[in-house]
Amino acid sequence: MADYGIRFNGHHSSEFGLRILQGKQIGFPTKIKSLVSIPHSSNEYDFSSVVGVQAYSDRTVSIPFHIKKMDKESLYNEWTKIVNWLMGTDSKTPLYDDLMDEYYYMAEVREAPEFNELLTRGTLTVNFTCYPFRISKLPEGNDIWDTFNFELDVAQNLTFQVQRGSFLPLQIGAIVNLGSWATNFAGGDEIEQNIIPFPYKIIDSRTHSTGLSRASYRLEGLEDWIFEQDIIQAQENVTHATIINSSTNSVVPTIKNNGPLAIKKDGQYFNIFGYDTETKNGAFVFKPGVNELEMSTIKVDGEVEFVFHKEVI
Repeated sequence: MADYGIRFNGHHSSEFGLRILQGKQIGFPTKIKSLVSIPHSSNEYDFSSVVGVQAYSDRTVSIPFHIKKMDKESLYNEWTKIVNWLMGTDSKTPLYDDLMDEYYYMAEVREAPEFNELLTRGTLTVNFTCYPFRISKLPEGNDIWDTFNFELDVAQNLTFQVQRGSFLPLQIGAIVNLGSWATNFAGGDEIEQNIIPFPYKIIDSRTHSTGLSRASYRLEGLEDWIFEQDIIQAQENVTHATIINSSTNSVVPTIKNNGPLAIKKDGQYFNIFGYDTETKNGAFVFKPGVNELEMSTIKVDGEVEFVFHKEVI
């Protein structure tokens, strides 16, 4: 491959006339295990995946570069520029290897590079400390078939239409959740966002004809009535989605939505506020494999897109 090299910190290695030598080493991450021996037994408990996914250590990518110049002064000037380029970041930065540039490492040069000099040439060995997983350059669900890998990729649509429908009657005693679109109590007072994430028990109900709702409910712990339209469980229209994360690791997606949205995943409700927003919630993750979602909204033309990048070892 002509000009084979790496791209890092805004430059390609070929810009410095570097040639990668044989001996490049791509290290693999080690599993971080949390093991507890069971007394009087040969068995042990493994708590490594207590948060839902196995944790891994950083990995090391070691690359030997060949530098050649016409004289000593040029050689020293060149390795000065190269070392400052490679060590010129203070955190992990994307590192692309031309051999598989559809993925990148998040890498940083933390150790001092090693330079072995011979006359007007030399070998510069650089160790990159990397995040355990390589990250796909393109987001999942992209439709670029020229780069689609039939062994590793999954064809799927990650944009969904979510629309309001009619409202379902709710029973006294039921446990319910407010949607992110809940803005006012039936009496007119504003609903603060900090009360929305919690579940509530219905303690009373009544019928009326105000706006969209034909019923409202008293919820234990709240002093005013709540319209049925503002309760997630009252939404008749629920959009079901299956999302496959073909990563080795759990990933946090960016959620792009055109209006307030409620998402149920693994029995937990996540409320997305605002209009035309992009949200990342560290508690909302797609675990490796199949992820089932239920989504509802108060909008008649709701739309949501999930953007995430595959992470592989």
